[in-house]
Amino acid sequence: MKKFIAIAIMAFSMVTAQAITVDDVFNAFPDADNVEKVNLDKEMLAMMGNNKLSGIKDISAVRVINIKEPTSEQQAIAKRFLDADIDGMESLLDVYENGENVTIYTRSKGDVADRLLIVVASGAKEAVLVLVDGKININDINKLVKIGN
Repeated sequence: MKKFIAIAIMAFSMVTAQAITVDDVFNAFPDADNVEKVNLDKEMLAMMGNNKLSGIKDISAVRVINIKEPTSEQQAIAKRFLDADIDGMESLLDVYENGENVTIYTRSKGDVADRLLIVVASGAKEAVLVLVDGKININDINKLVKIGN
């Protein structure tokens, strides 16, 4: 019985060691000339007034990292996160077209997500991570995707 408990504890610690937080992802990219970081809290979003996010209620924060021409080290960091369990988020959408990959992860209960992570990779040219915190109806995610268009 003691062997079984020891093995179960080791297996559990190995699984939890692979789980990472969104903060781990955002903090993994050190400041560099090709890295731009933007953090918008609820007050900053409110000061933006009538904007394209106004149709989506209860957004409390938006974080963005834009990496132009990622270095091999930055690409290695990104690859480390591809198969990781990030804060219990699940892949909602994964699209690959014309050398660009877009993946949307959500952490939700029913039709409401409290966290949305959008990862856009354009080959070796550019990578963008967008994190949206708040209460987001899954049906409203289409509004967020259209903001850049």
